[in-house]
Amino acid sequence: MLVQSRLDGNIRDALQSKKILDEARKQAVRDSEGGYSSCSAVIHAKIRNGFVTENPGKTAHEWQVDFAEAIELRLDCSLLADTGAGNTMPFINAAGDQSGQDCYNYGCRTT
Repeated sequence: MLVQSRLDGNIRDALQSKKILDEARKQAVRDSEGGYSSCSAVIHAKIRNGFVTENPGKTAHEWQVDFAEAIELRLDCSLLADTGAGNTMPFINAAGDQSGQDCYNYGCRTT
């Protein structure tokens, strides 16, 4: 049952990652004075809307949005995804935030 144990491990890892991201969100709210939204949905909507604006007809996956937020929260992150799965988007989004631009996938626009 190697396949089942690998699936169980993936589920366990995903739950642990979610727990770490949730704790980082709470810490960011405690540390900021209005600088970080206490509502993760607002941040996710900003990332999604920017992605759709720059990539008409495409939708960001939840894992992409979570990963972009984790980078923004300065968590140590590793991403394993198939080629063509959209694994560049979270990194480009975070790079855009760092430089004062909103960046989504391959398109950048100054805010």
